Amino acid sequence: MSEVFGFPVAMAISMLMLAIAYFFAVHSPVLLALFTVWRQRKTMRRRILFVGTVMGATYGFLVVLVMAIFLPISAFLIFIVPALKEQGYLKNSLFLALADFVFAWWWALLPFAVLIPAIFISQYFAARWNGIVEALNG
Repeated sequence: MSEVFGFPVAMAISMLMLAIAYFFAVHSPVLLALFTVWRQRKTMRRRILFVGTVMGATYGFLVVLVMAIFLPISAFLIFIVPALKEQGYLKNSLFLALADFVFAWWWALLPFAVLIPAIFISQYFAARWNGIVEALNG
């Protein structure tokens, strides 16, 4: 067996490993919160609420980021840039090159955009979680 779905075996295995890493990175808010709950299971109270809070804060941060940054930039690229290019402006714009790269390869950057905030948000809430629960009960 020298091929898997038409690919060489080594390439198929590397594609499978990348797919697994992508899956874990995109689901990192859930996985990191569950790992934190498992690690602090003796002292952490309201563990399911912690998992939901980390997930909501991470994915909510990403939605705000998309709405505040990417939506205006994409509107600029769609409605204004073609007219400016037609008039002879923006020939060698670094901003346009970067924006075109991000909008073409957003799916490859998504694991990093989810994993990095998930790490910081889960650590932030884990350090303060018992105080938050006390404030909710009090």
